[in-house]
Amino acid sequence: MSKAKHRLARVTALALVLALPVLAGCASLAQLGAMHSAQRSIAKGKYEAALLNLFQAEKYKAPDGELRAEIAFLRGRCHEGLGREAEAIAIYQYTADTFPTTSHGYQAKARIAELQKPPQS
Repeated sequence: MSKAKHRLARVTALALVLALPVLAGCASLAQLGAMHSAQRSIAKGKYEAALLNLFQAEKYKAPDGELRAEIAFLRGRCHEGLGREAEAIAIYQYTADTFPTTSHGYQAKARIAELQKPPQS
């Protein structure tokens, strides 16, 4: 390999190493933006839009445990808001079972209990 090609290969490798944290940071910011948009949509009652934002948040980068719990719980909220009670309960149950010690796991258990209460006359 010529000296010029070797130097170009080193510079390219260095550029990639330096760019990775920036790209990862961009994915994190995009993920946070999608989560914020989902929360705003839920607050406005725009549950379909919120579901799309939650899907996008998962696609930017693999969410960590706490964020996975939040995404799952918020999906349940969306289904509940759309009147899909059975789906909401199933998602809340998944959240409670998979993330039992997180705040979203506890909230999911509370939502299940509330949804399964017999109607009062």
